[in-house]
Amino acid sequence: MGLLALVGLIIILGYVLYRSQNTQEVQPLTVNIATGGAGEVRALVMKYYGIDTKHGLDISFKRDTPSSLEQKVSLHQEAPGLSDISPLTAFRSQTNGSKIDIIAPSIRIAYSIAVRNDSTITTLADLKGKRVGVLPKITAPFLSISLIFHAAGIDQDRDLKLSYGTIPDMVALLQKGDVDAATVTYPGSAALFASGEFRSIAELEDLWEKNENGLTNPFVVTVAHDDWLAAGNNRELTRRYVAANLETAQLMKDRPEVVTEAENTALQAFLADNKLTSPPAQKLLRENMWKFFYPKWGNEEVAALDRILMRAKELNLVPQGASLDIVIKPSEL
Repeated sequence: MGLLALVGLIIILGYVLYRSQNTQEVQPLTVNIATGGAGEVRALVMKYYGIDTKHGLDISFKRDTPSSLEQKVSLHQEAPGLSDISPLTAFRSQTNGSKIDIIAPSIRIAYSIAVRNDSTITTLADLKGKRVGVLPKITAPFLSISLIFHAAGIDQDRDLKLSYGTIPDMVALLQKGDVDAATVTYPGSAALFASGEFRSIAELEDLWEKNENGLTNPFVVTVAHDDWLAAGNNRELTRRYVAANLETAQLMKDRPEVVTEAENTALQAFLADNKLTSPPAQKLLRENMWKFFYPKWGNEEVAALDRILMRAKELNLVPQGASLDIVIKPSEL
């Protein structure tokens, strides 16, 4: 074989190898992920803009309630994979033999304290002695809200008269005047406030940041069981998913209108299901939804998780032996 022919053969083989490797790199990894509420809005934006495909993923999102998902993951009943749950649930898992790794922050706390427009309540301090609708004590949101109230000088059990129920239950009680205030959350609360019958006296994320030196409240984090993360190409899948989430959050921040786009038919169906089709409600969504998602994962977010853990220990909401060791740092992913 002549020298030129040999060189040509090497070039061809190199090109074939290059194409083979790069074709392998962009093969979409299939993953099923449960989501709901605010996370479902992000998922519908991600799918519409093909951000999962851009990052080499083919994601199928399935709807689930937060309380159901929390139970499935903590008891290892959910199919192995990625899930979005409370960091408190993950920290508590360190003592029950089911090691759950925190992969990245996902959603800041999107809860507000709602009152009727004719209410004399204007501050959190005014809630003392009043009847307040809250989620059941066994739920992660109740525990997370306890942290925020405690930082603001309010003990839910001692200072408030509590009525327990689902958010629709609490809204119904508030409408009838059976409670003086209720905890509500985006995106559904946009319809509530857009009606003109109710107002917010506190945004819990803002309240937390004010009392915690600007640290955010990672109310929901992406997690995976340790054994699943170590298997096969699951770590690569996880890296891609985190990158897709961050990019979607940045898109929502840069272009808030994507949360109400008429062309996104799947999103429009979600908005209709949740009574979020009125112009005032959609205006509130554009103004506020992007604020709840994390467009970056870095040292500040690790510090925010550390603060959550510290405050939870102070109130004995997690075991004293719980540590930050289950957090996969950005450089370790």
